[in-house]
Amino acid sequence: MNETVWKLDNVTLWGQPRPRLAGVTVEIGTGATAVLGHSGAGKTSLLNLLVGFERPDSGTIVESIQHSDDRLPMFWCPPGDGLWPHLTVAQHLQSVVRETSDRQAKIAELLAAFNLSDKMGRLPDQLSQGECSRLALARAVASDARVLVLDEPLVHVDPAGSRTYWEILRKCLGDPSRTAVVFSTHSPEVVLRDAQQVICLSEGRAVYSGSVQQLYYSPPSADLAWCLGPANWVGDEDTRAWLPGRTPERRCYRPEEVCVALAEESPLIVQASKFAGSVCELELLDERSGKTRRVFHR
Repeated sequence: MNETVWKLDNVTLWGQPRPRLAGVTVEIGTGATAVLGHSGAGKTSLLNLLVGFERPDSGTIVESIQHSDDRLPMFWCPPGDGLWPHLTVAQHLQSVVRETSDRQAKIAELLAAFNLSDKMGRLPDQLSQGECSRLALARAVASDARVLVLDEPLVHVDPAGSRTYWEILRKCLGDPSRTAVVFSTHSPEVVLRDAQQVICLSEGRAVYSGSVQQLYYSPPSADLAWCLGPANWVGDEDTRAWLPGRTPERRCYRPEEVCVALAEESPLIVQASKFAGSVCELELLDERSGKTRRVFHR
């Protein structure tokens, strides 16, 4: 992690029937940080605290964002896109783009990049959900803020289109003058592709905070391994039974690390095989013990 942008210490935000956030202690640095979790995990609550929309009931939040007169320190894309109902598509961008000689060209470029050129005169209630999501992200990029906080950006955009618009955001992240981008998502694929750091939330608690690669290849537990997709978690006893000849250890094997080959003599029998696109799932039986387990491979 580079410089710290936010530091949260034992932050709690009350809710019913349980705290929306409970004792969260994390640091968020420069670069791209994903906040990952299922619905109700606390993602929106955490982002609300980062931007000051809500205040914690206990604990402390220290912000270290550079402020200057010529540039927005932070821009927030709230849940539901937060569009202004009285402004057209073009006016949304005009309201945040700084006054420069190439201002109109920048607006036209963003409208084209997000496929909104033919919608520039429409109001938000005349747009589809996907178009609203694209406009919300275009506005955030247009703001040129040092820090972007995005609550599930592009959630209503189809997967093929989403990759294109994430690429635009990725180029935006490459600007060295932009301090940080923090976004929430429930998609492991987006985290793997577009974040360097990840905060995993479960029932209001931060169960992991650190490197995406570390979580992918060396997760501390089986439950956390699954935060980033299919995983083969092997414990000490599992190693002896399913990986004979290897030193017993607790570790995660991702599908791309597993190769399944036929053997003339083996106590392991394939009981079922399921194809699921980029991953195949096997149901294996160990004839010696009668135990079964699932194995994910490519």
